[in-house]
Amino acid sequence: MARLVRTESLVLDSGAGNSTESNTIKQHYYPEGGWGWIVLLCGVAVQILCHGLHLAAGIWIRETSACFQVPLMQAGTFIHITITILLL
Repeated sequence: MARLVRTESLVLDSGAGNSTESNTIKQHYYPEGGWGWIVLLCGVAVQILCHGLHLAAGIWIRETSACFQVPLMQAGTFIHITITILLL
């Protein structure tokens, strides 16, 4: 059985020193003020677009069927797969 030998111990900084590491750890590196609203608006826009595109699937199926001259069932396969993935 191998013996466990401690060779070094960690020195814990109590914060009393003026090291650059302890000063920079308290800074915020992410932008503040207004970015949350932009992220929220982008998320809402994506949800509206995705929901609207899935609601328009019936029109797309007819247009695709007429354009490529294939049956409706074959043209709608891709739309049906995306709706199925959406509902998972």
